[in-house]
Amino acid sequence: MHDHSHNQMHGKSFENIIKATNCIVTSAATDRERSSNSKLDIDGSDDRAHGLPTSIKSSKTNMVGLSDARQFWQSFDLAPYRMLVGRYRQE
Repeated sequence: MHDHSHNQMHGKSFENIIKATNCIVTSAATDRERSSNSKLDIDGSDDRAHGLPTSIKSSKTNMVGLSDARQFWQSFDLAPYRMLVGRYRQE
């Protein structure tokens, strides 16, 4: 498995942990189907406190991959939104 696949696996694991805690988002976020090309990982209707949609990222370094520059700049059209970043250590 190459590094990109590992990064996606860690990202999905972190996303599942955030959704399962139910402290930031509703329990419905765990079961909600999202399309693979969805720009955000958690719908704003699932945010308990602020109603913000959320993008979840993970990285093993101090750099966070944000896809290509065009997609990143287009994400500002969705503002305001929250970005949660988790850092992991590969062992």
